Amino acid sequence: LEDVSVYLIVDRDGKVMSTWPGAISSDYDPFVREAFRAARQALFNWSFEPVVKDGVPRFVRGNVTVFVSHSERRRATWIWIQNRKRQLRKARKNNDQQ
Repeated sequence: LEDVSVYLIVDRDGKVMSTWPGAISSDYDPFVREAFRAARQALFNWSFEPVVKDGVPRFVRGNVTVFVSHSERRRATWIWIQNRKRQLRKARKNNDQQ
């Protein structure tokens, strides 16, 4: 299992205002970087119950960790290989036509 942490700030209405990378288990792994990007985008669609202290809604900083299984990694790798093969065939076909 790989994990991706995303830090976030939630505004007074419970909406995610900003995100940035937290700890990533494999910084140089393209699959994990893509998982981080997808998690970050998904968080902007989330909403939280506003945190209220002394009757006043507050901004909140937090962290969300997403776990990615190895079976998802294998499937993503297979999809990447198939897409790359298509790209190479298309490039070869274009070169043959020129």
